[in-house]
Amino acid sequence: IMLEVNSPEGFWNAPFEGEYFVGRKRGYHRIYPFDRFMELRNNIVEKLENIGISVKYHHHEVGSTQLEIEVNPTTALRAADGILLVKHVVRNVAEKQGFLVTFMPKPLNDEAGNGMHVHQYLTKNAENIFAGESRGDVSEKCLSYVSGLLYHCPALMAFTNPSTNSYRRLVPGFEAPTHPTFGFADRGAAVRIPGYIKEKKNTRIEFRTIDASCNPYLGIAAMILAGIDGIRHQMEPDKIHGGALPGSLYEAAESLEKDNDFLKEVFPGSLIEYWIKMKKKEHQMVMAIPHPIEYQLYFDV
Repeated sequence: IMLEVNSPEGFWNAPFEGEYFVGRKRGYHRIYPFDRFMELRNNIVEKLENIGISVKYHHHEVGSTQLEIEVNPTTALRAADGILLVKHVVRNVAEKQGFLVTFMPKPLNDEAGNGMHVHQYLTKNAENIFAGESRGDVSEKCLSYVSGLLYHCPALMAFTNPSTNSYRRLVPGFEAPTHPTFGFADRGAAVRIPGYIKEKKNTRIEFRTIDASCNPYLGIAAMILAGIDGIRHQMEPDKIHGGALPGSLYEAAESLEKDNDFLKEVFPGSLIEYWIKMKKKEHQMVMAIPHPIEYQLYFDV
């Protein structure tokens, strides 16, 4: 299969498009006429609102032809439903306007990858229990929830980052997480506590490793279970000392093999075993195929 990527705003078309192109890694919040996709996003958002998916905003992202549409918070199950509906609507509206859409985590080399950052908080009696007076104006329960995400992150990634392409995105230099860390307003952390939130009722954390290649029902459920495990064991983020995150799908599957008890309250053991088996097989299948760059490096050895 060969695909040629092209776009009227792509930096590779600079000689033909005059000044109206988006420079490499310079697309964040670009406006028309540099941003050629405003009309497309407006049409997508209109369709989403019509089917009951509330949109917070949309804008051009850092990468060439990279776009973001952020939806408003909802319950976990409705969020998982919404992810599939958003992908369906985006693809169909784009196709009608002559565009193809991919949610691949890393479709273009040396460009920012596509994450699917998931903001989350827990409520009890309609109160946000992540709000508090600890570091970053969050509660101790929030910090324990974050700790659970960090502690189980390597295993968690077998569900939240379940494609071989996921790990081409999680590399240094592109605001993508590479270590199980958390930070305030830190776009390179695996878990970020947004620094722009002013009202306690909106306090939340953001899990940033996850991408849209995941099954959202499994990915979201696994995140919640990891966080709740942190609360149950009163974990503290300062005591989570992990190395680098998995660098491949195989490593993530191996991590899940070693650390999966936190999932078993909801995930059947047979599902976990089958998932590990298939993800290792998927990694091995991709690794067995010669890569185009290998021809450049080794063809004439």
